[in-house]
Amino acid sequence: MKNKIMVNFELMRIISMLMIVLWHIIIHGGFDNVVDNYGRLFDIILAIIIVHVNSFVILMGFFQYKKKFKFNKILNLLGVSWFYRIFFVLIFAFCFHYIYAADILALNIMPIDMNDNYWFIMKYVLLYALCPFLNALINNIGKKQHFVLLILLFICFSVLPLFSGDSIILNDGHSLIQMITLYFIGAYLGKYSIFDHCFIKKMSSKKRTVISIFIFILCAFLNLALYKLGIIMQRFDGSFLHIIGDNFVSYRLNYSNPIIIIQTVAYFYIFWNLKIKNNLLSKIVLMISPYCLGVYLITENKLVKQFVYEFLRLNTNYFNYTLEYVLYMLLMMFLIFIICIVIERIRAFIFKILGKMKMLKKIKMYINYYTDKINEVVS
Repeated sequence: MKNKIMVNFELMRIISMLMIVLWHIIIHGGFDNVVDNYGRLFDIILAIIIVHVNSFVILMGFFQYKKKFKFNKILNLLGVSWFYRIFFVLIFAFCFHYIYAADILALNIMPIDMNDNYWFIMKYVLLYALCPFLNALINNIGKKQHFVLLILLFICFSVLPLFSGDSIILNDGHSLIQMITLYFIGAYLGKYSIFDHCFIKKMSSKKRTVISIFIFILCAFLNLALYKLGIIMQRFDGSFLHIIGDNFVSYRLNYSNPIIIIQTVAYFYIFWNLKIKNNLLSKIVLMISPYCLGVYLITENKLVKQFVYEFLRLNTNYFNYTLEYVLYMLLMMFLIFIICIVIERIRAFIFKILGKMKMLKKIKMYINYYTDKINEVVS
């Protein structure tokens, strides 16, 4: 059962990363501005794939709530992101003759990302640093208390911002409090089950999968409907309805949107109940999934974004129909994903060789020692 779940959620990581690549192609590549008979198709695609970021944080909570804190994991995340920032600065300088201003160059080569290259990584690192304290709370409260906590967090940091905007609580979906909320949700799904609170508790996994898919699709179209309703409400200038309409429109692609959070939980349960019987597929999934982080770090690098998505925007001029755009996007999604996986595997191989150096082994030993001390304090 444990191996089955592991393969399922590693497949989920891969699918979510493909969604992130497709999301970036649509948003940064200018595809969302296509207007023709099929133009709204892009709205539907975005509404379906928007669960990508939330799914990674929920998975973190699902697995991490019962694990010990490891400081070297933080160093590894920061180290890999630092490597790619320096790597692409050098690549663009030597291969494309980029000339950097001194301040921009300094921001790009600093060990800590001060140039907002990777907002998700920085928030992820901060969340991981809080894990020992979040886990202490999670493991010392009961099921009912945990569930009530989820409801309160959901109302305060998801539902209220949808209706109030910035007037009560600010949560733009990229905030640390958003990730903490998702972490508690993931931890709850790891300890218990949402289905335990429903009349479908005794249903088969097949029926639960059908229900999960239905809720997932329903949320996607409900989010679109709320967006359309918001556009209509915006016509009532100077009224309360206009304010609510503005929030509905701005929250359509906001990760803290309550509909998107529910959609992400449904997405999680689709993979929970999935049965992968093909051993070859399982091996491929487990071979690819460890390198998914590299796909994000490469595609979200500011230099890479500027180069790749400008290339994609230029190529959109050659298509006349949205169906052609969609096929082109999917082709680019898989191509970018595969190239990034190859680059990340090479990077991981180089780091593995460097990790065998005596000096680095000693540093790792000291890090593990102080990590154990931290765990003793917070346990």
